[in-house]
Amino acid sequence: MRILPICFLWLAAVACSSGEKANPLLEEAASLYEQALSEEEALQPLLNSLEQQYNRLSVQGRALTSAEQSFLENVSTLQVRYAQWREDRIEVPGFGHAHHHHDGHEHEHTHGKKMPEATPEHMLNIQRESLEGVLAMKAEAEALLKP
Repeated sequence: MRILPICFLWLAAVACSSGEKANPLLEEAASLYEQALSEEEALQPLLNSLEQQYNRLSVQGRALTSAEQSFLENVSTLQVRYAQWREDRIEVPGFGHAHHHHDGHEHEHTHGKKMPEATPEHMLNIQRESLEGVLAMKAEAEALLKP
């Protein structure tokens, strides 16, 4: 007779733990976070190309044109914004993310700060802003690379 209450408690605990669903807002936030990481990966080669052009222009033995000076300023500003975006990036607590590895490509495993006290709504807004930020930087980099 004493086994029945123990079995009941065990079954109840298993049922509660296995039926636990993630918050849909946090799931969406995690999806946006993954998209931002993917967009960052696409942004990297653009930033590398811009840095190469920046370095070539910086070592010119002549006075730069106003267009060249503007290009250097825009690239510098973009690099600062990108560094700030990386520093401010916040992971969605409780969600892992895929690591993308490429031959010859180093991948940093620190992807953002932890902010577990954020509400699901706040976390979703944070991730939307982060994705919008990286998309804007990508568009700006693409525009700077156009002749």
